[in-house]
Amino acid sequence: MLIKVGDKVAINTRSLLPREGVITDISLGLVKSDPAGELGINVQEYDTDMNYVGSIGYKTDSGENYWAYFDQIESMI
Repeated sequence: MLIKVGDKVAINTRSLLPREGVITDISLGLVKSDPAGELGINVQEYDTDMNYVGSIGYKTDSGENYWAYFDQIESMI
């Protein structure tokens, strides 16, 4: 799945309903010890089929900021 900053996504939060938000940043992990990509690079778009580890930052419609690993992205909205 190709994700880009500005895309709206549904995130699996392991609760009953997914949380929705707009991607604000995308971080790629470049070493195994950095699964969220905090020490890696930030990109504007990323194809999750590349299978890098990393995370996104996203903002909900109510203005709350969260982050999620790539594998928590359920779908594009």
